[in-house]
Amino acid sequence: MMAYHHRDLRFALIEAASALVAEGQGFDFSLREVARRAGVSHNAPYNHFADKRELMGEVAASGFRLLYKHLLDATENEMDVQVALLLFAKAYLSFARVNPALYRLMFGPHLAVGFRSRPGSTLEAGELTKTVLIRLLRQGASDGSIAIPQDNGSAVEGAHLPIWAMFHGLASLVIDEKAETEVSDDEIAVAAVDLLLKGLFGTAEKKGSNKWLKTTPASR
Repeated sequence: MMAYHHRDLRFALIEAASALVAEGQGFDFSLREVARRAGVSHNAPYNHFADKRELMGEVAASGFRLLYKHLLDATENEMDVQVALLLFAKAYLSFARVNPALYRLMFGPHLAVGFRSRPGSTLEAGELTKTVLIRLLRQGASDGSIAIPQDNGSAVEGAHLPIWAMFHGLASLVIDEKAETEVSDDEIAVAAVDLLLKGLFGTAEKKGSNKWLKTTPASR
């Protein structure tokens, strides 16, 4: 058995559970397996987590923080909101493609029991991830490229949900192999954002909505 500092053990258990999710592409392992993977006694997890759901909530929270960084890295240096939305879409789909089981844990029903909310850490990390798209929408509202009043928080929130739903739906179809298309994930992202812009940016089609796609940085 390995000897861990109290705080280190908590992180080791989260990492062990995350590795099991990635390797097995599922969540049907036991806390005993997590303990064995971390090299500690089978009772050790209960010193940090009330049950498996609480541990998996921390795994999902780690996933949201990873997704946040992935999306932020892809978009933070791009000042053109149209291009940034495409980079966002590509990064979002690539994250889901590389981490399918983790993505299902983050967004699926596995952590929700009836009407009970998800674990607090999961909700908090999910809210952090949400800020990337919110920032892009506020940026577009500020520079006038999106038809949303700059000082209308409800309008920004209202736009965020259907846009996120589009990308989430596409990601779910892709990782569950239900997209029924031979085109690449990048091509899916381009098509989705092009369609989005024709509604979100009123003059996109008049300006030639595909022109900016030709100058978009290569997929990351």
